Amino acid sequence: ELERVTLDLALQGMTYLVGTPTYVVRQVKADGTLDTTSVITDSVAGTGAKLATDTTDKVVVDFANETVAAGSSRTYALLFNNTQDEGTANDDDSVSVTILTDAGQVGPELKGAAALVGQNIVWADESANGTDGDYFNGYLIDQDTTAQVNQD
Repeated sequence: ELERVTLDLALQGMTYLVGTPTYVVRQVKADGTLDTTSVITDSVAGTGAKLATDTTDKVVVDFANETVAAGSSRTYALLFNNTQDEGTANDDDSVSVTILTDAGQVGPELKGAAALVGQNIVWADESANGTDGDYFNGYLIDQDTTAQVNQD
């Protein structure tokens, strides 16, 4: 079960507008379209209000009972608003997204345990069926930490 993923966002060629951006995560279907009907998150939040000069944010995605079977994968899309172009409409703008890692092992813990608060990745292998502590942070998870860049 995927419980939490923390992302670093960096804007290139644009900035945030003054205010608080809204973030939404959607699952990407096999045909490449977004599944707009399934609720897959409990919350998606950045660090708060932005200035017109801000180009970065840290976004915490708290999933709602999102299970990814062993050996399989899922693709998600992060959507957000409150950005403005910096320069001309013809220049290269991009958004860079990096999954943050955890430095040391935490777990096994019960879901919602204080030790898991503030961890960048929280997941459960469901081996204890929620009774003895299934949840770990992302330490030593084989993940791609290369920033994924979406350019116009």
